[in-house]
Amino acid sequence: PAGAAAWLAPTDDSAASRIFGGNNKKQEKPNVLESARDALATAAPEKAESILVPHLAKHPRDTGAYMLLGEAAMMREDSREAMEIFEQVVAINPRVRGGFAALGRAAYGAGKFTRAIEALQRAHDAQPQDKEVLKQLLRIARRMDNVPMQKSLREELRALKTAGKQAEQHPKVPAH
Repeated sequence: PAGAAAWLAPTDDSAASRIFGGNNKKQEKPNVLESARDALATAAPEKAESILVPHLAKHPRDTGAYMLLGEAAMMREDSREAMEIFEQVVAINPRVRGGFAALGRAAYGAGKFTRAIEALQRAHDAQPQDKEVLKQLLRIARRMDNVPMQKSLREELRALKTAGKQAEQHPKVPAH
């Protein structure tokens, strides 16, 4: 990511010991991903990035950290950077939950509709009950004026909605 070099500067261990307590008791440092999530929850994507980039330098295959970094890029409205980050996620592990959905959303934001459709279709294949993925695919179909695709997606959404209503009316009773 752009500007990452500034975040990769070595940290001062003495500063860390002042922050986390310099006594001999073993104290746990705050969870990196949790801290990044907190930063995103408070609409501070730059802070999340400053937490995640050094972590990823040490743990380059941490898809959870990449997912959060991609969300930070989306929050900054940098869809192209987010798309690159989410491409990295699915390259590391194509089975990461939400990886292809996030890639599809970022690709759509970057105006890469073909890639968005491919990614969202993979997300749909992995989780056919995900209405948000279907809605994103429908947005793209409308934007591309693809009437057959729109019709198919609307039918799928209706079927999911009907199935959801039936499940609410007839909840499964747990077996004893």
